Amino acid sequence: MIVNIKNNSFELKWGLQAINELDKQFQFNLDYGELQSKFGAGLTFGIQVLNTDNVMVIAKFIKAGLKHIKGRQFTDDDIEAYLIDRVEQDGDLSTLVRELQEDLKSAPLTRNAMKDVEVEVAKENKNNKTPKKK
Repeated sequence: MIVNIKNNSFELKWGLQAINELDKQFQFNLDYGELQSKFGAGLTFGIQVLNTDNVMVIAKFIKAGLKHIKGRQFTDDDIEAYLIDRVEQDGDLSTLVRELQEDLKSAPLTRNAMKDVEVEVAKENKNNKTPKKK
């Protein structure tokens, strides 16, 4: 997927750098007394929240997808300007989210996580539509 930031085109890539960045962004702290650990669940958790069109999650995914570009730091202002351009172009962020999801589905290291989330969403939707017995 290509994003245009400051009149330049950049490809989002979903490799280890992007996944690691998402894990840093969506990190859980486990504290069991003396046993303390941090657990990165960025890809799995992020994909689920991405469905809500949450602008901060979308921005984190875009930053993560750009992580592979050497020598270039993308600021929040850069990402914000891109998101505003997309809202003005598309009317909202739903189209961008669908594009991100399709890109994640096609990338070798993220496609299984996308399939897993789709299966869970389908199960949840089915359970919500099933009439409850009295």
